[in-house]
Amino acid sequence: MDDPMCEPCRHFGFKGDLRNGVRPSLPPPPSHITQPARFEEVIDPGGLTNVGVRLHAEGRFRIGTMVAGNSGRPAGACGYPDGTIRSLHAEHSTQEEDVVSNWMHSTCFNSGAEVAADGRHAYADTIYASTICGQWGMLEPEGDSTRTVQKVDYTRAIQGSYYADAWVVDGTSLSAKATAPNGSRFFDHTQQYPTALVFVAGPNCGQLPKRPSSTMRRTFNGYMVEDYGLFREGVKAALYAGLLALAHTGCDVALLAHVSAGIYAGPWKDHLWRDFEAIVNELLSEECGTPSGPVPLGRFFDKVCLTKLK
Repeated sequence: MDDPMCEPCRHFGFKGDLRNGVRPSLPPPPSHITQPARFEEVIDPGGLTNVGVRLHAEGRFRIGTMVAGNSGRPAGACGYPDGTIRSLHAEHSTQEEDVVSNWMHSTCFNSGAEVAADGRHAYADTIYASTICGQWGMLEPEGDSTRTVQKVDYTRAIQGSYYADAWVVDGTSLSAKATAPNGSRFFDHTQQYPTALVFVAGPNCGQLPKRPSSTMRRTFNGYMVEDYGLFREGVKAALYAGLLALAHTGCDVALLAHVSAGIYAGPWKDHLWRDFEAIVNELLSEECGTPSGPVPLGRFFDKVCLTKLK
C-alpha cells in the first residue's frame, strides 16, 4: 500500500483581525452552494467519524473535521514531551484523544503498519513529528512556565480573540467506530473518509490541578471562570478560527467539535450547551470579504454539524 503521509500542518491565526475588527478575507465561495449553511445537530452513538463516513458515501462533500485541542499540548494526553505519541486506542472519552488515536490508527493501517498493543508505533511517531508536534503548546513542556509557542499566556487572556488560532492537517483519513460483541470499541478501517483535521483550542475554565507542570493548570483562565460573556467570546473565537481555516482549505462540510464544553467548561457547561447553536449561527452569519464582495461565512458550507452521542 502507498505511504499515505499527511500534509504538513498549517497555522491560521485571526487574533489580530478579531481584536481590530477587521473582516476576514476568503477566496470565492463554492459555486454549488446557494444558501448559507446553518447549524445542524446529528445524533450518532458512534460519534462524528461515523457521520463523516456516511457523508463521504454520498460522494459530493469535501469534509473538514474539527478537533477541540489542548492549547498547551498537541494531541492532548496522547502527545508526549519527547516527541512521541502514545495511548492510541478507541476507548478515549475525550474528543481530541479519540480523534487523534483514530487518525494514527487509520494512517498506520493504510500504510500497512499496525499500531502496537501498547498503543505505540514508530510510524505514528513519524506522522506526529511531521505534522502537529511542536506547532503549538508550552514552550517548556515539562516546566511550569505559561509561555506558549503561539505567544499567548492563556492564564492572562482577557479577550476572547486570544483563542482565534487554528491548525490544519490535510490529507488525513478517519475510520468509523464500532462496538465488538464484548462491548469494547474499535476503529473499523473498512469504513473511512478523507478529511482535513482542524485543531482549535478554546478557553479552559475547568478544575485547577495542583501539579505546576500540568498544562491544564498553565492554561487555566480565572477571568473566564467569573465571566460567562468572556468565556463565550473565547469559545466563539476558537470556533470562528476553525471555520475560517476550513473555508480557506476548501472544505464544504464542517464536522464541529464541542469546543470547551466538557472538562474545560467549569461552571459554564450548562450555559454553553444551551448556547452552542446560537454561537455557531452567529458565526455563520458573519460577513467575510471575497473577490466579489462580502458574503456570510455560512455561504462556504453545505453542512455545519455537531454530533451528539444521544
